Amino acid sequence: GLGKDGFEYQNRCWPFEAFGPALTAATASCRMLKEPATIGSFVVGRFFRVGCEIGLLQETSQGNQSEILRAALCGTIAVIYSPDAAAAALMPLAASGAARMYSEACCGVLEVGTLGHCFTLREGFKLLPGQDSEQHEQVRNQFPHEAPSELGIISWQMNLLTLAAGSQKRRWRLLLEASGMPKLRSPEMESSSAGVELMPLDVEKSTPWVAL
Repeated sequence: GLGKDGFEYQNRCWPFEAFGPALTAATASCRMLKEPATIGSFVVGRFFRVGCEIGLLQETSQGNQSEILRAALCGTIAVIYSPDAAAAALMPLAASGAARMYSEACCGVLEVGTLGHCFTLREGFKLLPGQDSEQHEQVRNQFPHEAPSELGIISWQMNLLTLAAGSQKRRWRLLLEASGMPKLRSPEMESSSAGVELMPLDVEKSTPWVAL
């Protein structure tokens, strides 16, 4: 088990530093999975269902189609992983979402906020979640691991002023925030039947960056 200064198993003990090379290799593998693909002009994404999971297909202007990601649902989170990397690691397709969260194939975790109005994409994880003693904090500080960090947020915003005024029209918009890019927002809408287009905040009528 985990001790104050190392990991013990069958009368043997390994200092936490011994796991550093394994973490470095796993982190490099995960970074390769997250690298954006080289694309000629445009990309069309299409979701499909695989048992209890959701898959994402990528189709480019050349007509090539390939599966790039899957999402395994696990309570109030979705673990996003690469099916190719999972196969290379000989991880069974029936593995739970929690098991995939700690594998090299994991590309991020999508967390659902209160009432489903906000979705947060994160990478990394907190060691020993729910454990807050001094010893657990020492393990978190010394054991090599990738600390959690936020990659982006997509939120669903309702116009509360129109609701307060008694209007029957429910107008809403989507807001996307991610590191390395400006905030994207959709125009106010009453229905998504015609699709949703996201564009930078300061240019409402510019070319959409993302279309859903």
